[in-house]
Amino acid sequence: MQIQDTLKVSVLAMEFPGYGFFQYQIRDKAQKTKKLECNSKDIATNAKAVYSYVVSPPEEGGLGYKEENTVVYGRSMGTGPASLLAAENKPRGLILVSAYTTIREVAQSVTRKWIGWVVSEHFNNRKSMAMVRCPVLMIHGEKDPLIPVEHSRELFKIASEQQSGTLGEWNVLKTPPNMTHNEFNFQFDLMQPTCRFYKSIFGLYKPS
Repeated sequence: MQIQDTLKVSVLAMEFPGYGFFQYQIRDKAQKTKKLECNSKDIATNAKAVYSYVVSPPEEGGLGYKEENTVVYGRSMGTGPASLLAAENKPRGLILVSAYTTIREVAQSVTRKWIGWVVSEHFNNRKSMAMVRCPVLMIHGEKDPLIPVEHSRELFKIASEQQSGTLGEWNVLKTPPNMTHNEFNFQFDLMQPTCRFYKSIFGLYKPS
C-alpha cells in the first residue's frame, strides 16, 4: 500500500460487511458470529469493533495503539462510518475523500429532487461532523459526477465552525480541479495533501 510505505505507518482497512472475505460478524466480546449484510447497522457495528481493536491494550486482545496516534480515513461511502468513528472517539485526525452530507442528498443531487425522499437515510455526515473534535482533511474533486463537491464544502464549513479555539485552523479542504469520483492523480490529488496533513497534525511542521 503506497500510503503505508510513504508515511511509514500501519494501516488497518475494513471491507464493507458482506463483501469479499468479510462475510461474518467480527467477534467482539459477547457478540455471536453471524452472517453479514451490507447495511448501515452492520457497517457501524463492525467499524466500531475494528476501532476498539486498534486502540485496546494487548492484554484486552487489542493492538495497543494510542488513540492520539490514530488517524481515521474514509472514501466515498466509507466517509459515513469514518465520520461516525471520529465523532464518537478522539482520534488524532480524520481524512475524508469524496465525502457526502447524507445519502438522501446524494440522490437528490444526481437525480430529480423528489427521488431523494424515497431513499433510506443511513449515515448522516452532517450530524457526525458537528461532533468531530479533531483536525480534518477533506479531498473532493471539482468534477465529481456522483457526489458533488458542494457536499464536502458544506461538511468542511460545519467542522470548522463547530471546533473551538485554534483546532479549526488545522482543518484542510482540497478540491483538485480535474479529479472526478474514480479518476484522479494518486500522487498529486491524494498523497501530497495527505502527507502534508499527516505531518502537520503530528507536529512535524505547522499548517499554512
